[in-house]
Amino acid sequence: MTVTLASSVKNPIDADDGAAPYALGDIRKATLTFLDRATGKTLCAAPIGLVMASDATIGVGACNFTAAAGTYTVETHVGGWYTRDSAADDVTLSVLKANEDFVTGAGYAQLSGSSGRYAAAADSRADFNLNPQYDAKSGNVKGFARLTYRGSDGGSLRVYEVDASAIASLAIVRTAAGGVAWITGTATLMDVTRPEAPVVIDGGATLAASFVDNGQPATNDTVAVTLIANDGALLFSSNWNGMATVDQSIAGGNIAVQTSGK
Repeated sequence: MTVTLASSVKNPIDADDGAAPYALGDIRKATLTFLDRATGKTLCAAPIGLVMASDATIGVGACNFTAAAGTYTVETHVGGWYTRDSAADDVTLSVLKANEDFVTGAGYAQLSGSSGRYAAAADSRADFNLNPQYDAKSGNVKGFARLTYRGSDGGSLRVYEVDASAIASLAIVRTAAGGVAWITGTATLMDVTRPEAPVVIDGGATLAASFVDNGQPATNDTVAVTLIANDGALLFSSNWNGMATVDQSIAGGNIAVQTSGK
């Protein structure tokens, strides 16, 4: 199974912390590697790109590795011009065999905290549609996830679409209210301001998204979408808190995690 790993990396010195004469550096001079803490084996290495072109102190990176079913303690190692390797950053990752659980949904959210090169306009609407599930015969994920939102380019209103029809993995955790669905894979970012002539901005970006079914009312459901370019730059985050994309409630529609009962 293909597993996507991603992390944000931030310069540890804040501009207003009075730490002069230390100068803020360029976080892209760091290296980002994910390892298996138990074995020391490198899982994958990720290029680091900036969240915002105007701020060289915080970046993101993502990469993929092929995993067998099991539990991994993932270590995040920062090197190069920066150094960090703390067990406090470790994440326990469980890779499970595919089952018949799946997620469907359609609706919209009002994006007030979007970020990235192609961030949504403040308080604008983003529409989502999804129906991924595992194919019983091939073991691969079929279906799609799609997000359409409004942004701007040089002051001009644009309409962008994130289209993920090549989903690498779908992980679902059942809850009393419904469940949480995590989706990773490759997505295409397009400018669809003119639907008859869409323009591909990035045809091989890394998508990491979560869709949460929190029962009724449906506005309890949440969504979080992150899109990362091949150079590590943050193309789009639906709700950025300064270090990561966080869930936000939908304003309309519904997300439904469907369980097989097994």
